[in-house]
Amino acid sequence: MYRQTSGSFVSYAGEMFGKKGAFLSGWMYFINWAMTGIAELIAIGLYFQFFFPNVPVELSAIAALVLLVAVNLFSVKAFGEFEFWASCLKVAAILIFLAVGTFMVVTNAQVGTGHASVGNLFAADGGMFPKGGLVMILVLNAVIFAYNAIELVGITAGEMQNPEREVPKAIRAVVIRIVVFYVGSVTLLAMLLPSDQYHAGTSRSSRCSARWACRGWATS
Repeated sequence: MYRQTSGSFVSYAGEMFGKKGAFLSGWMYFINWAMTGIAELIAIGLYFQFFFPNVPVELSAIAALVLLVAVNLFSVKAFGEFEFWASCLKVAAILIFLAVGTFMVVTNAQVGTGHASVGNLFAADGGMFPKGGLVMILVLNAVIFAYNAIELVGITAGEMQNPEREVPKAIRAVVIRIVVFYVGSVTLLAMLLPSDQYHAGTSRSSRCSARWACRGWATS
């Protein structure tokens, strides 16, 4: 590690490129997270509207913003606690999906008009790459955006008591979580729902869950 500092890369930019370099890198990073926050609030509104169609996206997005600001203003400890339990809920939801999805693939369960199967990865309609391999390269920009925040491991290192031990441990944990939670869930989605049953405007996980749930209600 170059030098432990709470200013992270902004401090390094100041040392290497002067005050202007530090100013530019710091504000660019702020704008990045400001725009990311807006995108995530809109995503919250869209997901909320999926379950409650009569609620406007703007209303739920503003409500989420007010909640987050209130928690942040209350105390750092309160925000940390809130973030911890929110992360636990997210991880629990992903683990439940992985368990249920794996069970559906193993049992060849019916999802919509098709069946969950490993064969969906190599289906005649293109499987995981229905539009060709070039599209995978074109969407890398969105993928990089989705993995934004990995750099926080390095930023928080400036305030760690033992970064030489904690940073490698955190990096290994991040890699494992990406492989299991993200790569694993996307691969499982491709097994559950063929690409020709996906439509723009609806996430594959939501569409897959809705199709399976509707089938269960219809046959019960």
